[in-house]
Amino acid sequence: MKSIIALEGLPCSGKTEFFEKFKTSGVEMFFIPELYMDARDKVNAKDARALYTEAEKDKFKKVPKNAHTILCDRSYISTLGFSYAYGKTFWEYSTYDYNTKFFSTNHDAILVPTHVIVFRIPPEESLRRSTEKGRTEDVAYWQNIQFLSNFAAFYESDLLKTLIKSKIIFVDALNIHPEQVYGQVDQSIRQYIRK
Repeated sequence: MKSIIALEGLPCSGKTEFFEKFKTSGVEMFFIPELYMDARDKVNAKDARALYTEAEKDKFKKVPKNAHTILCDRSYISTLGFSYAYGKTFWEYSTYDYNTKFFSTNHDAILVPTHVIVFRIPPEESLRRSTEKGRTEDVAYWQNIQFLSNFAAFYESDLLKTLIKSKIIFVDALNIHPEQVYGQVDQSIRQYIRK
């Protein structure tokens, strides 16, 4: 069985910075960067979810057969979290329902994390960091504190229900120095490496 490690968390929590730095650490594993689709492409919700689900299947197909450990900068869990937050914020659950059904019926066709490391920061800090980094032109949802709060709530509650067989750890990415965050996550990942 492969060890599939997903880095998750709110925007600007440090996931991608860690991912990019860890890629150069010399640890032997297969790295999958964050799946990004520009929402400004004016794709309707049904088309967007179809694109994301197909992209998840493509990621799975691209993993070499001999890759025993895979590190993902976000996973389909982020898609579930996004649609959960959207449903809670705007009272529109059709995309979340679609995504949860896809997740439950496609475990053998997508990368389902065996381990999840959640970089925990408050929604207000996510918004502050996004603004500081000039990401204010991103999708308006990421600038909505209620949406971010609902996204964080997904990680704190529904994630545990969604991945009942996965090991999930939360890392305080706010109150400790970034090098300590890196050290904690690095140590956790090295424990999960499959030879």
